[in-house]
Amino acid sequence: MKVSVFNQEGQVAREMDLDPYVFGVSADVTLLHSVVTSIMSNRRRSTAHTKTRAEVSGGGKKPWKQKGTGRARHGSTRSPIWKGGGVTFGPRTERNYERKINAKVMKKAMRMSLSVKAEEGKLLLLDSWNLPKAKTKAVIQVLGALHIPLEKKHAALLVTHEKAHDLIQHARNISSVRTAGKENVSIVDLLKYPYVVTTPETVDYLTSVYGDKRGKKRVRQSADKVSKT
Repeated sequence: MKVSVFNQEGQVAREMDLDPYVFGVSADVTLLHSVVTSIMSNRRRSTAHTKTRAEVSGGGKKPWKQKGTGRARHGSTRSPIWKGGGVTFGPRTERNYERKINAKVMKKAMRMSLSVKAEEGKLLLLDSWNLPKAKTKAVIQVLGALHIPLEKKHAALLVTHEKAHDLIQHARNISSVRTAGKENVSIVDLLKYPYVVTTPETVDYLTSVYGDKRGKKRVRQSADKVSKT
């Protein structure tokens, strides 16, 4: 699979080969849904908290005597059936929403997400992020040259190879654009933003991380056997 590498004027500078093991995987909707829901669940924090009858203040005195009043017996006004009493089975901060995601499943989902962008032609490669002026206007001009509709709520995900502080600072002024480093690319962002703009160096990095390492190991072993013979 080949993909075009553009310059900052939106012109095709050259073409680059993509590893089919990383960028040519057929998508499994069920697996992607499971991984995305797990990631979102792991981001969730339990903030809602209700007090039980043991934590509500007051209620130390018995409201009335046990017998002889003609009313139902009660031992505390902090009972859940009383107004201002404790809450039964309410939300607590101790609740844990974390879900386990196997490393192999996570890598497979990442390969699927990257493959979807490559197949749809929405994986756009720039020869470099070296803008003449690291200004928001310059970033908008580059993305406009790539025909990315910035007026949408979610337009593009910019993945940087190095720590481009200037690019991150000025791209975050565009509400429809999000930036991420090569080590922090999220599957949720890949599926959320239609376009992914990055560099060939980042593609090489992603290929080295999510590529077929077992296949490379077999090739090395076979080469060693040939050299010994």
